[in-house]
Amino acid sequence: MLREDDRFKSGPMANRYTFNTELVGFVAVEKDQGKFNNRTFGYQIPEETLEQMHSDRVELLSWVKKQTKAKKPWEAITVWDEKGIAKFSYGAGDGSRKTKPEPEFVDVHGRRLNQEQLSLIKRGSKVCLTVDQK
Repeated sequence: MLREDDRFKSGPMANRYTFNTELVGFVAVEKDQGKFNNRTFGYQIPEETLEQMHSDRVELLSWVKKQTKAKKPWEAITVWDEKGIAKFSYGAGDGSRKTKPEPEFVDVHGRRLNQEQLSLIKRGSKVCLTVDQK
């Protein structure tokens, strides 16, 4: 459940959400691997949080459009699908794109996870995520 104190402004017209969920789809967070030589994980955004994210996105887009002189500003698509599933990929990659920084994985005490602990994270792992929408 997303409480109002869990959500705060993290910059000009940016929003932060913290929620409990579980990882879905292909999960590889220990090291770069696979066809694209990267790391990735998917997660389900809870319905209540998703509704808030949609609402905030409308406000965010309205604010951005006021900041530009472009007649038809480009609007990025959401990172989640119609069911609220989002995927995050990062790492060195195959060289075709700019390297994306690694998210910070921590335990319940805020200590950074080591490689051995990262290897235990799989599809179905229960996690608490903090996500920014900018």
